[in-house]
Amino acid sequence: MMENNIIFQDFLGIGLQKGEIQQKYPYFCTPVGAKIIAALGVDGIHYCYIPEYGEIVFVVIPMPMDDDHIHPIANNFNEFIGLILSLHGA
Repeated sequence: MMENNIIFQDFLGIGLQKGEIQQKYPYFCTPVGAKIIAALGVDGIHYCYIPEYGEIVFVVIPMPMDDDHIHPIANNFNEFIGLILSLHGA
């Protein structure tokens, strides 16, 4: 997996938090081995890479409690940030 070309000291300006808490205490539906890159800070929603899928960014949504928690949303980190910015924040 390539390192991100964009480095953010603070995601709060675009509505995201760093994913450090979720990395340390993952949710039941966070894929094993996932690298969490950001979180919304509500309802456990967070964004991650899954090693088997390379640079694709996934969103993990623990709520509601059904079987559909993980969705691909961007082909790489730059596309993910572009998506967030085009929506004027997370």
